[in-house]
Amino acid sequence: MSRPISIHNHPFRFLLYLEWILLSFAALSAIIPPPFPRSSIRFTELTICTLVIFGLMGLRLPQNNQFIKVIYTATEIFLIVITRFFGGITYRIFPFLYLILVTRSCLIFQMQGRLVITVLSFIFFLLTLKRRFDRIPISPAEQERFLFFSFNFAVMFGLALIFVLLLMNTVLSERKSREELAIANEKLRQVSAMRSHPLQEQSLEQATVGLAENMQRAIGVSPICKIDLADSISSEITTPIYRIIQESFTNICKHSQATEVTLELTTTDTHLHLIIKDNGRGFELGQNTTGFGLKSMRDRTLALGGKFNINSTPENGCQIIVEIPLMSRSNDKSTASR
Repeated sequence: MSRPISIHNHPFRFLLYLEWILLSFAALSAIIPPPFPRSSIRFTELTICTLVIFGLMGLRLPQNNQFIKVIYTATEIFLIVITRFFGGITYRIFPFLYLILVTRSCLIFQMQGRLVITVLSFIFFLLTLKRRFDRIPISPAEQERFLFFSFNFAVMFGLALIFVLLLMNTVLSERKSREELAIANEKLRQVSAMRSHPLQEQSLEQATVGLAENMQRAIGVSPICKIDLADSISSEITTPIYRIIQESFTNICKHSQATEVTLELTTTDTHLHLIIKDNGRGFELGQNTTGFGLKSMRDRTLALGGKFNINSTPENGCQIIVEIPLMSRSNDKSTASR
């Protein structure tokens, strides 16, 4: 569930600053005496209070409930209407409130909602312009000129609304793309980390049990695991062994159609032994010596100076046997340290 947009997590702080500047001009126009008495403000306190409430609403935008979003936007429109009908000369700043309304709608609604608010803003603006046209007494000769001016003003304001809508959509899309890219990069970094340290602070036994649980969830087969390991086995050995087990289990899940899987992972004083066996459909060794990750498993084993054997025939399952020397590698390390 996403949090409401507030001043602390607002994606575009400059929008808040711009709102405050425009609302400040609107408040000043309500306070400064107008040059014409007929343009005087009938309820200055109400106008100022309405603008303050409208501005404070921008400090916390709803994000969770669609019904709350609608109520929030309807309240904004109601406040704009109050400002227009009781604000007198503030009609000069009045259109900017609709620009703020459209900007906020882009932050809380999807495209369909944004379009609806933009269209409603333009309709209310036209109604306001018509009301102003009806209230101004002008001669028939001046009506055509005033109508032309009003038409141009309406077109310009409509284009301004469209510009704000397109600009906000572009900015929001770019921001979303950056966030998705950041998330993707973080996931790649965590894949990278898994490749470098696949055990993630776990012992080889714990990691093997985790792989067995994954197989049980994937195909409904719970491997029978017999694990008896020495306490100190270097990551130089545990990581390749983990990869071999992981690759084997992946092959079983994808190809073998097995109903029974057994794993033996033990150590002696000199060697580590790994046996993975399943009762699946098997395959012909002569026809598949490198597929199913066999080459990777063999290469990992040989890199540790070990032995890799695989036994399989069609319809008779598969058995993988890995033997890794322990003493020779520890002796090599102690010799190198001397």
